[in-house]
Amino acid sequence: VAVEAIPHTITGKKLEGPVKRILQGTEIAQAADAGAIDEPAALTWFAEYRAGRAREPWRVGAPR
Repeated sequence: VAVEAIPHTITGKKLEGPVKRILQGTEIAQAADAGAIDEPAALTWFAEYRAGRAREPWRVGAPR
């Protein structure tokens, strides 16, 4: 799945753990501190992807 942006910390490390937790259903505010992220809006894409997948799991991701 192509994403709009990969979220990083201010020091440049990828936020793999918080992204995983968001995809598992954790709220963004609980998964990561917005002040420590270079582009906090990048996490919103993952939350929206999760919400779309929960509604229609067959349409998001791989084709049927």
